[in-house]
Amino acid sequence: MSLSLQRGNQLVHHFKISGVVVLYNPEKNVITNIQSYIHQVDILYAVDNSEEINPSIIEQIKKIKKVVYISNGDNCGVAKALNVGAEKSIEQGGELLLTMDQDSKATPDMVAKMLECIKGNKVSSIGLIAPFHLYKKTLKMPKGEPCQKVLTVMTSGNLLSLNAYKKVGPFMDPLFIDHVDHEYCLRLNLNGFRVIQANNVILEHHLGSVSSCKLLFHELDFIVHDHIRFYYKTRNGFYVANKYKKIYPEFYRRFLKLFIKDIVKVFLLKNDRLKNLQMIIRGYKDFRKGILGSLEKTSKNAKKI
Repeated sequence: MSLSLQRGNQLVHHFKISGVVVLYNPEKNVITNIQSYIHQVDILYAVDNSEEINPSIIEQIKKIKKVVYISNGDNCGVAKALNVGAEKSIEQGGELLLTMDQDSKATPDMVAKMLECIKGNKVSSIGLIAPFHLYKKTLKMPKGEPCQKVLTVMTSGNLLSLNAYKKVGPFMDPLFIDHVDHEYCLRLNLNGFRVIQANNVILEHHLGSVSSCKLLFHELDFIVHDHIRFYYKTRNGFYVANKYKKIYPEFYRRFLKLFIKDIVKVFLLKNDRLKNLQMIIRGYKDFRKGILGSLEKTSKNAKKI
């Protein structure tokens, strides 16, 4: 569904909006999630990174009107899947691209509300507009201006300007997963495009399972990922933070704080403590060696050598 931006009774711009949702071994809830935003886009590219396809779920996805299903035939990473969606959208004349994770659910007017942030800004200056990500029930809506210029946001729920995409280039394939969004936001900022968070727009987003543990008299909640994600978060985090260290030192400092929290998390959580720590160490070593790409493929290459 194309959306128009108006100021009062005056039509300012009519946007052609495409969408891309990145799939990886999707579960049944992906159908409900897609249906929550399919009416907000003209066409949705469902790009599947699954090595093994679940025929039942995929057939249900294909039956949803306006969905174009694309299988990569392998896990090519988040960046590659996003680039497939962006290039297909550009071919069809799309102006904005809604980027969604399979675990994200949108409100009925999410896109329309985000477009409100273009008012007061030049369309050509916008890199992307992001909603507020509600991934923990304890999170509170941010106070202050409804449309806030920020440095980085998470990928899901973003309205990406395809004009900006054509100018700054594609998402960085070698990162594979984790910090793909941060690297792209920093690159948009570096090229003079604004990254805006719509603070009055909520996106329900699932980051991982939540685990609790007690530290002294406090109970702490953690978002828990598998050990593979600790590898990518470490390797890619150090890569992106160092790449933009001189230009955006605040991102570098923020990453280091989050990295220290991850180390603390590993020692506080009982499950897979040693394996998680090993993957963090391996991620840092690979960063120092300049190794990027899929962990599985780099491991196979290492064995061949």
